[in-house]
Amino acid sequence: MNNTETKEIFYERYGGADDFLHYTFCGALCTLLGHTDILGAPFLSCSLSMGVGMFSRALGGNVTSLQSAVSDRHFSYTRGNPTAQFKGSEKQTAQLISEVGKYTKTGAQILYNSSIPSALPQKKEFRFALTSALLSAGGRNMPPLETAYIASGGEHIAPFTAMSYSRSGYCTLITDEGVTNYPLPMTGYKVVYAYCREKDNRIVDRVYDALDVLRKHCGELSVHSLNPAHALLAGRVLSKSGARYIQHLAGENSRIKAAVRGLEGCDIKALFHAMNASQHSMEKLWNIRRSHAFLARLAKNADGVAAVRCTHGGAVIIAESDKVDHMVRMIKSEFEYNMGYKPVFCITDTI
Repeated sequence: MNNTETKEIFYERYGGADDFLHYTFCGALCTLLGHTDILGAPFLSCSLSMGVGMFSRALGGNVTSLQSAVSDRHFSYTRGNPTAQFKGSEKQTAQLISEVGKYTKTGAQILYNSSIPSALPQKKEFRFALTSALLSAGGRNMPPLETAYIASGGEHIAPFTAMSYSRSGYCTLITDEGVTNYPLPMTGYKVVYAYCREKDNRIVDRVYDALDVLRKHCGELSVHSLNPAHALLAGRVLSKSGARYIQHLAGENSRIKAAVRGLEGCDIKALFHAMNASQHSMEKLWNIRRSHAFLARLAKNADGVAAVRCTHGGAVIIAESDKVDHMVRMIKSEFEYNMGYKPVFCITDTI
């Protein structure tokens, strides 16, 4: 569904008016290097052309109405009402609208549409798009970091910061030292998301446990500051698995720096090399699911693939545009033959 069609649906649902109609879009966040789910870990990301888009219009009074363009799903929240009356995701939506309401002091009419397939996570993108839509309808132009803070609910702000600072043709580096954008010359390439039924094992808590032990031997330590010396120390004072987590993260910091040096000169191959090296490190040092590792191996051996790296849900693959379709068919066939089902594929561009 394109924007013109979505706008027509907006007027059908909410009626015409002279008030300005705002449009906001949040592209799906794609992690190229690093780990967004580990607090304090640096990561390099970009936004994709698939995402969550919202048309919004200021509504006099205290009511905010939120509707889906592709279903009859409808949500309404009145300013000042307790959010406890809602459950699950609706409660989170009500809490977000209530929080943004502190800055806008007006109601809104919002129609949203997502081009992210339902099999893929999109909670963060929805929250950021909704925050931006509410602020736009309320006439507030907030600094990127403040918008990210509101959207995150004050918890684990880093992915929302990456969305807030995202720019077309660039990737965003998030570190303890701040936010920087670097050129991302992706002409001739597509990004392919491949999702498995199984989610990969989360090891975040075990990473934090390993860091706590390491800090007892070397004082204050952040994921951002991990280096080869810390990896050597980890080998002496941690369990084998804990030492492997630290070794991978220290290596990831070095890979991010190498990729950034290349991107400063618009050398996209430096990023591809770092992504492939990161995948090799995760396969060697982290306990990646068999299905995910097999998926990445199929992609790595496919003609036209420049880079592949596992994610929590499957793998991110960067491939030459004219070879994507053949690659997807090949991987689907081989994966289904060995695993018994086909992964979900999403072919997209960076914004």
